[in-house]
Amino acid sequence: MRFVVVLSLLLAGLGVAGCKGGGSPMRDATGDGVAVACEMCSPNATCVQAGGATIDGGADAAVATDESGADDAGVDSEADAPIDDAADGDVDDGDVDADASDDASDAISTNAVAATGTCVCNPGFTGDGITCTDVAAGLSGLRWELPCGADLGGHVCAATTAVSMTALKGDVGKTYNVTLRFRGVVEQRTYTGGTTDGYWVAGALAPTSGDAFNIYQLGISSPAQTFYLNAGASSIYRCFAIDYQETIAMAAGAIVTLTADAVDGHEIENLDMTTDPANPIIVPGVQPAPAAYNGQFIQMDVLSVVAQ
Repeated sequence: MRFVVVLSLLLAGLGVAGCKGGGSPMRDATGDGVAVACEMCSPNATCVQAGGATIDGGADAAVATDESGADDAGVDSEADAPIDDAADGDVDDGDVDADASDDASDAISTNAVAATGTCVCNPGFTGDGITCTDVAAGLSGLRWELPCGADLGGHVCAATTAVSMTALKGDVGKTYNVTLRFRGVVEQRTYTGGTTDGYWVAGALAPTSGDAFNIYQLGISSPAQTFYLNAGASSIYRCFAIDYQETIAMAAGAIVTLTADAVDGHEIENLDMTTDPANPIIVPGVQPAPAAYNGQFIQMDVLSVVAQ
């Protein structure tokens, strides 16, 4: 009889260990709001519990409680086999041991019981809560780059226009306010019209080739918008370090286009002409710092994404 009891307890213990939470659903793969074990939520999700309490998702969300293996008030269901306690002098006398030996039997059925709730992706992420995708992952770290080619004299070098594209992820039909940080080294250019905020200008007239200074352009397909990133005055033969942030409305699926246009195939070398001798400009925390970039560039990093 005692061996049947022991086997039953062992099986029960294994069952609990295999499905934390007493066999309740472990994940809400269909996104229907059924409570799941919070440890199954994405690390980029929040587990919303009954009553509105929240905890971070991910593997650390389990709550260590002993609901399934609570102390059974001094009843050791293993009796004296195979381990007896000191109270019997290690002699198997067929009795039921007191509470002092209860730990061994409880250890079999004691398990951490996972907290449960509904997995909700954090702001800036999209998905069912089990899997959450960074909406703007494709934008962060993108760069406009015009590396210096042949030295043309007079602190000018050859440069070639470069274009890159990506797409904003997100839920179909949603628009997101995306806050971006722009850092780099550029020459200035005069833009006409639009709204200017430092080096940033929105809605300017399309530049023409009559002005040979570089164009740094950011295009958004939906809602359709065009921005320029190096607003200032053309014909200044030096580079400037930039570091600013702007917030742009972008629809899910919008195509984002970065254009670095070396209008005449030339660019000003990365030099700060206010020093003697002129030194290259280094942007701290941006590659290739602590070295200087050989040419002009802008790096774009995502600071936040909030659904409208």
